[in-house]
Amino acid sequence: MPRLGTASAVREALRRRRLLATHVAEGDFVRAPESVRAARQFATGVVNGWEMPELADAVELVTSELATNAVQHTRADEFQVTIHRLSDGLVRVAVTDRSCTPPAVYTAGDDEDHGRGLFLVERVAARWDTELLPHGKSVWADLEMPLRPGLSARHARLQAQAIYLLIVLTVASLLVAGVAAHR
Repeated sequence: MPRLGTASAVREALRRRRLLATHVAEGDFVRAPESVRAARQFATGVVNGWEMPELADAVELVTSELATNAVQHTRADEFQVTIHRLSDGLVRVAVTDRSCTPPAVYTAGDDEDHGRGLFLVERVAARWDTELLPHGKSVWADLEMPLRPGLSARHARLQAQAIYLLIVLTVASLLVAGVAAHR
């Protein structure tokens, strides 16, 4: 981290300020295995710059898996990683390449060392999909900020629905018991 008061500290503060003011960050990468690491570092740097460190691990995993697919399964020379801040608690990671072939979730065998990437993306993301483009495709995944450690917004909604259902059932049973007591 640059020392406070130095020119590099001022540049770093301005860079962070610009990053916080933006909602989209894009990075272009050469289609090479070492670019997957660079894409991960780019993506986690963006969400950390947006002061969303709770999403860093999920963003790192999703970026790694989608970038690996772009490197392994396309023939284009490069791919692009785009990070969209959709709201205060929602980030979209998109990897765009020039292949028009949509990815498919593969069920890997126990002895296989590949084929689990989209399975992992499916488990971590609130939703994911592929958008076919005139020049290729974009595979994206939406990641929600946990409301508390280990609890995603989707799980919080399910928990809230379960609590609501319990309240309704409790009130209904009290009403039935009250009616029965008055007879």
